[in-house]
Amino acid sequence: MKLMTLDLWLLLNTRLIVNFLTKTFSSLIQILSIMALGAGVLIAYTLVHVKIDVSMYPEEHPYGKVVKSSDDELIGIGMTSTESNLLLERELASLKNQALNIEMSLIKMKNQYKDLSNIALSSRKDQDLPDFASEAAGGAVLDTPDTESYHEPYHQQITFFGIPIWEAGYFTPRKVIQPWTQAGECWAFRGSSGKILLKLAHAAHIDKVTLEHIPVSASLTGSINSAPRDFSIHTIIEHTLQRLDSFTYDINGQPSQTFVLKDKKVKMYSIETILLEIQSNWGHPDFTCIYRFRVHGKIASHQKNDPGLEIGEEK
Repeated sequence: MKLMTLDLWLLLNTRLIVNFLTKTFSSLIQILSIMALGAGVLIAYTLVHVKIDVSMYPEEHPYGKVVKSSDDELIGIGMTSTESNLLLERELASLKNQALNIEMSLIKMKNQYKDLSNIALSSRKDQDLPDFASEAAGGAVLDTPDTESYHEPYHQQITFFGIPIWEAGYFTPRKVIQPWTQAGECWAFRGSSGKILLKLAHAAHIDKVTLEHIPVSASLTGSINSAPRDFSIHTIIEHTLQRLDSFTYDINGQPSQTFVLKDKKVKMYSIETILLEIQSNWGHPDFTCIYRFRVHGKIASHQKNDPGLEIGEEK
């Protein structure tokens, strides 16, 4: 009887121990089973797809033969010699394209730097000359005879019940005698011809004038056909409008171009007002832009001009 009881107790405790161990290690057994299955799949895939070329070892090596130095006989893992060559060719072509793109970018940057350097040098050269038309020095815009400023009302002015109460200052004629720093900071007038009358900061004997426009590289459209082309300057002498000289602005030249008055007798006049007349532009059908106009010379004493002197053509 005692032996039977002992057997029953052992069976019961053994079952409890087995149940405890099964519950405890079931998760670990599942993980190990999944890992074993994954390892088996990986080994099967490697045996099917991976080819190892024994030629990468030297001839005396127990695993293969000597590798030849030619690139044509380089064989990678899992690909043939032809596939390796095609891959190398594609990589070389990609590197060549990248090198070409970098070279083009460097050329473009060099050209832009050259344009900026030319602008800076040209502006510095012109700034070395006194500007009697500069608003900062006391110059002023008196009138724009028969000329209408060009602007887009909905984008460049503020209205109150249809009445304009503010418009962008850099579209006014005053911009002609003010500094500019970027494209669009100019006075634009409708059409290809227009006039602007300026009062100089001081009476002067003038000998040069400067007209400015942005370069092609700074234009958003890649064109500067709104730049002035043919223009002339005039002054009032003895209540008569006299032409001093005529010039042509070259859009293929420097952004800032200085013109020397050809008539030497002009220097003998004490000039206080200048009329700039734009007679044509470089092809824009709607408007013409003037970025800056400068008047150079030497300050004059306030003496009356000799009415006997004649310059240019009387208008």
